[in-house]
Amino acid sequence: MYGSISPSDPSPEPTDTNATSYATINHQRARGLVAASFKHDGAATRIDRLRQSGCGKARLPNTFGSDFADLVTINTSGGLTGGDRLDCDLSLARDAQVRVTTQACEKIYRSLGSDAHVANRITIAEGAALHWLPQETIFFDRGALSRELTIDMAPDATLLALEPVVFGRGAMGETEIRGRFFDRWRVRIGDRLRYAEDGLLEGAMTDQLRSAIAGKGAAAFVAGVYVGTDLEARRDGLRAALAEICAFGVTWGCSLVRGILSLRAVAPDSLALRRWIAAVYDYLGGRPLPRAWSC
Repeated sequence: MYGSISPSDPSPEPTDTNATSYATINHQRARGLVAASFKHDGAATRIDRLRQSGCGKARLPNTFGSDFADLVTINTSGGLTGGDRLDCDLSLARDAQVRVTTQACEKIYRSLGSDAHVANRITIAEGAALHWLPQETIFFDRGALSRELTIDMAPDATLLALEPVVFGRGAMGETEIRGRFFDRWRVRIGDRLRYAEDGLLEGAMTDQLRSAIAGKGAAAFVAGVYVGTDLEARRDGLRAALAEICAFGVTWGCSLVRGILSLRAVAPDSLALRRWIAAVYDYLGGRPLPRAWSC
């Protein structure tokens, strides 16, 4: 295993030999928080409380009669590097229906040693529904990210969460990406842990994805879960509906794990992956992707 930045890796040095080394500089770091709660007033889902701080911002676009309220989160720092931190705390009251996405893809830039941290904590009450649909997280060479998604939901709540990740930009010749990516998922239903997963890519990440076991040469992948009613029927229906999606070069699968439909897909590029996500969301979510995905 490699570290996110190996001690032997070359790093740019200050041209001034008397300058302080990078290791001793107190770098400015980005900090951001979005905390929002939603309620259902009998006619529609509305924002109840909203708090924003640092580089974390949020917008609530008009949904023009949709039964879901849209929340778009924004990182005004433009990306994340080692030592940066973003937090998102969401709470959905009874019967609230919310769809969350990002204004743009999140970029993970080169780290000088430490991880960037992203923590998303969500509570979903009885009868509520959440569609968690951030745009892709893009890794640049030697990026380092530690991310967690923690969800506490009522037994009759609904959840659809998809988290896509892309390693490098093929059109820019970025095909060899090293770094570190640790991803933790926890889903509790009725105060009982039902889904727990830790994933780690470290060192030469694109080399690892080229292996037949890990990614079959993929440059992009998505992890997801769906919690709702009629899971077996939805699993079988999704498999039938997406039977031709492999024409895009996507390899995917879904399976039931302790009352949760787990989804995985790997793709040669982000365009193929987006087509797969759009098809999945059309079937499981019953609607097109948020407008921010096509802006």
